[in-house]
Amino acid sequence: QKRAKKFIRNMALPPLSTPKSIKQNDKQKVYIRVENTEQIPENLDGVDGIIVPLECEDLGTIKTDIPLIVDIPRGILSETAILKRLIEFKKFGFSAALCGNIAAFTLAKQARLKIVADSSMNIINSFAAKTLEDLGAEEILLSNEILLDDAKRLSSNKPIGITAYGKTPLMLFRN
Repeated sequence: QKRAKKFIRNMALPPLSTPKSIKQNDKQKVYIRVENTEQIPENLDGVDGIIVPLECEDLGTIKTDIPLIVDIPRGILSETAILKRLIEFKKFGFSAALCGNIAAFTLAKQARLKIVADSSMNIINSFAAKTLEDLGAEEILLSNEILLDDAKRLSSNKPIGITAYGKTPLMLFRN
């Protein structure tokens, strides 16, 4: 009988207004993601950044002036271990971290790395983009599920982009 009763909760929500932002998408950035440093091509013309997974071991072999971005795994089992690795990556010249969840934002900030919000943050509108900006994202990769027309209309004070090619992790499993 208790479940059958209709329950209405009146919640006072703050007024929702369109974020005042400037679209800064004149030049699209091109990043490459590698699994190991041997995959980095010799010719990097037109490449704006190289994304390397946190598990990569041969960091000392990377010789480039192109910004290096460490990919923080979405499944964080030990924040202490990841923070330690991020500090090691910073010593090898990495300037940014690709963050696929909010916990990664905190770790990137602690390691003093620029935050690049990954597509797994599921950003599909200007409101969500503004929220990530407020949390410290300096660049945003939009959700893989966003329609191209919606991506074109989305505005942000930070550079935004899409994943146009490559492997897309669909689910996160442990064990």
